Amino acid sequence: VALPSLRINDQLEKLPSITKNVRKGGLTMAPETGSERLRRVINKMISQQDLVNGAKAAIENGYTTIKFYMMLGLPTENEHDIHESARLLNNIAQMARAMGRKNMDINVTVSIFVPKSFTPFQWEPMCDRATIERHAALLRSLIKHKSIRLRIGDYPTSWLEAVFSRGDRRLSRVVE
Repeated sequence: VALPSLRINDQLEKLPSITKNVRKGGLTMAPETGSERLRRVINKMISQQDLVNGAKAAIENGYTTIKFYMMLGLPTENEHDIHESARLLNNIAQMARAMGRKNMDINVTVSIFVPKSFTPFQWEPMCDRATIERHAALLRSLIKHKSIRLRIGDYPTSWLEAVFSRGDRRLSRVVE
């Protein structure tokens, strides 16, 4: 059983036990950031404890992989937020190890925040490349467990996504 990205609340704690009698692949969570402060900024009301409890339930019920979707370049992001993301991931890896799960994989896909039209952040600028690269390098340097695999998005691709998502019909001539 492979579950899609799930809402992180008490359902996440209960769901792994419901599937405990079937062969499992991975459990996916999309906290967007490991920083509770930054999650409040983007109105994603998930506590650190919710994330840890969800991961613990998955580990206890035999999941072999936990996947996280996160972002870099969110509005008001700073280096402290990057430290918080790394701390959360390292703590979950350490918890899995302490629970006897040496084969646990923690896969983290980190996208670059692209402001989109008709969203609360539509007028926010996209974070500059130098800051994204500095934050990505910092996050990589802070990850301490081999069980954590980071995949960080490509800035040029995200920049093009921003251009296309904010463009209007005049952009079609550029695409052609």
